[in-house]
Amino acid sequence: MLVIGLTGGIGTGKTTVARLFSTYGISCIDADDIGRELTQIGTPAYQAMLAYFGESCLLASGELNRKKIAEIIFHHEEKKEWLEKLLHPLILKEIEKKIIQIHAPYVLVAIPLLLEKGPFPFIQRVLLVDAPEHLQITRVIKRDRLTAEHAKRIVHQQMSPEERAGQADDVILNTSDEKSLAEQVSALHKKYLLI
Repeated sequence: MLVIGLTGGIGTGKTTVARLFSTYGISCIDADDIGRELTQIGTPAYQAMLAYFGESCLLASGELNRKKIAEIIFHHEEKKEWLEKLLHPLILKEIEKKIIQIHAPYVLVAIPLLLEKGPFPFIQRVLLVDAPEHLQITRVIKRDRLTAEHAKRIVHQQMSPEERAGQADDVILNTSDEKSLAEQVSALHKKYLLI
């Protein structure tokens, strides 16, 4: 089975692309979803994060305040590195388990920082979703309720679209035109069935 890494900058539309592939019966394993599952209340990763970040990083419900933790690691590289060392091996192990359970011509594995943090031994092909910067910023502001300045900082902190495109096997350009996006996904689906 072909394993395709789905990646792209924040707000490029990776989730929308995964949803369009799902209309063809193609599964998408999402690294962010796995990360959330692994850090639920009571899990070993939750306990480690609570000990490291402290109770001030909890919501009233006892769940991790992901927005606050994201803000902390955005400003403190050493805390970001600690969190990545904790979670990345756990997430990768879970992805590999999920890949084995899927029986299809191919599967997508959504890893936002695939190119920055890779290579990943199970990824055989890289599909990049790209979008114009102004659309990325608009989407992030709306989705994550961030200020324009914060959204811009996040976009600019990530690898440039040119660098990403140079490492990708396939590129989807998401300009918010649903028809064009669906056509690009359809063409790639047909291509992947032949690989």
